[in-house]
Parts: sequence; C-alpha cells; structure tokens
Amino acid sequence: MSLADYMDDFEKGPNPEDLERQLLNITHALKSGKLNRSSVPDPEQLEVLVEYCIEKEKFPIALELCKLWIEFEPYSTDAHLKMSMIMNNLENYEEALDILDKILSINPKDTEALFHKSVTLNQLHKTDEALKCIEIAMLNEPGNEDLLFQKAYILQSERKYKDAIKIYLLLEGSNELKHDCLQELAFCYHSISNYENALLYYDKSIDDSPFDFALWHNKGVILHTIEKYHQAIECYDTVLAIKKDFFLALHNRGNSYASLGKVKEAIESYNEALTLEPADVDTLHNLASIYGDLGYYSKAINIFTNALVLNPRHYQSFFGRGICYDALEDFPRALEDYNAAIEIQKKNPDIWYAKGDLLYNQGRYTEAIECYYRVTELEPYNAEIWYDIGITYYENCEYSEAKSAFENTIKFAHDWPDGYYWLAKTYAKLDSVRRSAFYYGIALYLNPLKEAEYKYDLTPLISDKDLNEFRHYAKLSYFKIKEKHQSS
Repeated sequence: MSLADYMDDFEKGPNPEDLERQLLNITHALKSGKLNRSSVPDPEQLEVLVEYCIEKEKFPIALELCKLWIEFEPYSTDAHLKMSMIMNNLENYEEALDILDKILSINPKDTEALFHKSVTLNQLHKTDEALKCIEIAMLNEPGNEDLLFQKAYILQSERKYKDAIKIYLLLEGSNELKHDCLQELAFCYHSISNYENALLYYDKSIDDSPFDFALWHNKGVILHTIEKYHQAIECYDTVLAIKKDFFLALHNRGNSYASLGKVKEAIESYNEALTLEPADVDTLHNLASIYGDLGYYSKAINIFTNALVLNPRHYQSFFGRGICYDALEDFPRALEDYNAAIEIQKKNPDIWYAKGDLLYNQGRYTEAIECYYRVTELEPYNAEIWYDIGITYYENCEYSEAKSAFENTIKFAHDWPDGYYWLAKTYAKLDSVRRSAFYYGIALYLNPLKEAEYKYDLTPLISDKDLNEFRHYAKLSYFKIKEKHQSS
C-alpha cells in the first residue's frame, strides 16, 4: 500500500462494515452473558465503537461498551464525557449530571464538560443553570462558536426568541454552523410570527438542503397561516414527493384544500392521512367537519363518534357532533353533546353560544340568556352576543333588560343599524316615544333600504295618538345624524 492510499484510508476513518461486524459479535456476547474485558477490543477501539454507536443512535449498546471502556481506563475524561452523552440520550439526566460534576470537580474549566452539562440542564428545563454553565465555558473560550450556538439554543428553549435570533445572526456566516443557524432562525422567526423572515430563512435552508422534507413542511405551515393556501399545497406536495408517507403533510394539505373550499381534494388528503394513522383524532375531526359542512350530518356524526371513542375528552368532536344533531333537530342529543363539550372546555365562547341558540330555538329563553352571558364573560366586546341577549329578553317581554343589552350592542358596533332599530322597538315597548323615534331615525339613516321593513314592523307598536310625534322626532334624528356624518 502506498503512503497516499494509507492516508486516504486514515482520512476515511473506520470502515462501517467492520464496525457493524464487531458490534454484531459484541451483541451476541451481550445476549449470552459472555461480554467482558477479555472478549472486547482495546480501549482505543472501544472509543471508536462508542462514538459510532452514538452517531447511529444505538445508545443501549453504546452504554455497555462505555462501561467496559471505563473499566479499562477509569480516569479517562473522554470515556466519562461519552458516558454522560449516552445517559443524556437515554433520558437519564440526573446520572448524566453526576458524571459531569465529577469531571468538573477535577477540572472546573473543562469546556466540553460545561457544554454537556448545559445541554443536560436545558433538557431538565433548568435554563438559568444551563446559561450559567455556558457563560462560564465562554469565559474560558470566548471565540468558541459551539458554545455561542448552545447559548442561543437555551434562550430559544426559554422562548426568548429575539435574544436567540441576535446570536444566530452572528453565527450565520459560520462554515460549520451555518446550516443549523438557518434552520433555527427560521424556527425562531416563525415562533414570533415574523412570517416574512421565517419564509426567508426556510428558503435559505431549503437552498442548502433541497431534499429536507421537514423544511418544506414547515414552510407550508407558514404559507397556510398567512392564507397562501395554493403555495402551501405546493410545499406539501413537494414533501410527499420526497417522503410519500409523511402523515403531517397529508393532514395539513387537507387543511389547505379545505380552506380553499376544495372539499373533494381535502377529503382525499384526510383519507390518505388516515391510512397511515387511522387513530389520529384531529384528522378524523377535520374530515367529519367537512361532511358536516356539506350537510352529510349522519356520516359526520359517525366519524365524530369514532374520534370520541379514541379520545373521550376531545371537546371539539363533541361540539361538532352537537352541531350536526342540532341541524337534524335532534335537540336532546345536541344539548347533551354541547354539555359534554362545556364540561371539558368551559372557556370556549362558541360552544356556549351554540347551546344558547339551541335553547332559544326551543323557547327556553331564561336558560338561553344564561348561556349568552357566559359568552359575554369571555368576549365582553362582542356586539353580536349582546344583540342576541337583547332579542331574547325582548321575546321574553323583559324590555328593561333588553334595552341594556341593545345599548351594549350599539356601544360595540356603532354603525350596525339593526342594533339601533331594536333599541327603538324596545323603547316603544317601554312607552318612550321620543327615545324610540331617536334610535329609529339613526337606524333609517344607516340603512335606508330597510325603511319599508322598519315601518311595517315598528309602526304598530306606536299608538295612534303618538304617531305624529314619533314621525316628527324620527325625522329630526335622521337629519341630525346625517348632518353630523357629513360635517365629520
């Protein structure tokens, strides 16, 4: 063998086939209980095998080999560092910390031990301690890019995305860390809803790794979020061209198709996703929701039921199924499902609203109002819910309460004519002719096309003796509001 051939072999490193063969023999020895110091290679070869196992994520066998390596060389810092990495990957974090603390008790400035300790502490969500470790290490090696990257990653873990971004931007030009920095920048910008920069860095990452399906998928998620559904679908299709069995791409492509109203394509995509993960509750729920929107209520109910068998606390499916029962006028079952959804998720205004509407439609006005008020606790500035409260009070002949509700309606929706009109009707019921005329004039100005409808509905509520007065003040109100709008 020439010197050049020898150097080539040296630079290529150990032959993976040879390593796999050695590992196979060691695995057999492990199973037979014959693995000991006499049946394994020397420490240098053990180190090579341990590093190979860590790289290939074969952590259980890496652990056994590392124990033997430590038997050979009980004071080897490298062996103990590798042991801590293995423990970390096996989620034995406390044991990893014990090993690292022993190394640091001998050499408190061991940069690699400090680095790995920060990684482990971060895994334990002890971010303050993790940062202290990195900062101590950086005092020893201020120009170490790996340490700087790790600091950014800890800040990112702590959701201090803007601080992390500053560091990643400094490292963007690094030859070794550029690829990782681009991806983390994309993630951080995504996390703070800076979608423009997130897309920029996903594109840069994709240019660097065009066949990384996860990057294409994440780009698709952002495009869907900013309602660029066609482009999102293109990304998901690219993902599936690279990895045809990627469940999330199928699920999210279904969501994008659904957002475009392409229900046939959405159903197909959801069904493809379910062939991969038939027990995915979110996909079942989304599929059922499409059938419900199409009016196939019985089919939707069956799919919602399947989702609830898999997850009896999936309140969204109780709510969706309740809507379908409601549409089929199976009110007892609808109410039962709304109540089940509320029992799980008490702070969802949509469920309380739907329950209130159901009770209203059954003429159970007092119960409906109770539900509507629960919506106002969650959405106090929602003019529509105050409007429905007013209508319900009005139907229940509670006119003073209706007045207060309609006053809130126009408070939160200044240009909604129906709010003013119903306030006019309520004042008519309260025998306040001038106040009724005042709000009627505003309603008529805001929507003159409804004049015939308003007159037909409201005039019978005004007594004959008060009708001329009503018309006079309604006209005054109309022209005052008109003059005010024109002057402003």
